[in-house]
Amino acid sequence: MKTFYINPDTGDLEFDGQNNIKMVEGIEEKVQSMRLLFSTNRGEFFLNTGHGFDFTYLQQKAPSMARIMLEVYQTAKQDPRVKEVYDIFPEFDRATRKLKVPFKVLMDDGSVVENEVNV
Repeated sequence: MKTFYINPDTGDLEFDGQNNIKMVEGIEEKVQSMRLLFSTNRGEFFLNTGHGFDFTYLQQKAPSMARIMLEVYQTAKQDPRVKEVYDIFPEFDRATRKLKVPFKVLMDDGSVVENEVNV
């Protein structure tokens, strides 16, 4: 699949030197898709309120790591191309209330996507 490139730092579309919208495809597109899933708060996208990660679990005083892992798994499976989810071991920093999510997923075309998302 080919789609618009979204800058991971700013969340903005980018343009190339000829003022064309940058595009992304292949593994980079799959990584971007997973990154956007994890960085979108569930209910934020009005066209699909079930899309994204439910950040309310991170706002609890003592969030359950088992519940967070389940939420991470369910979020990864929202991409219909994800066939299987491997090696998701979120690391929660209680002081900053940030979650680092290294993930590895098997896509329906047989490719394996590995990356890390910070939410």
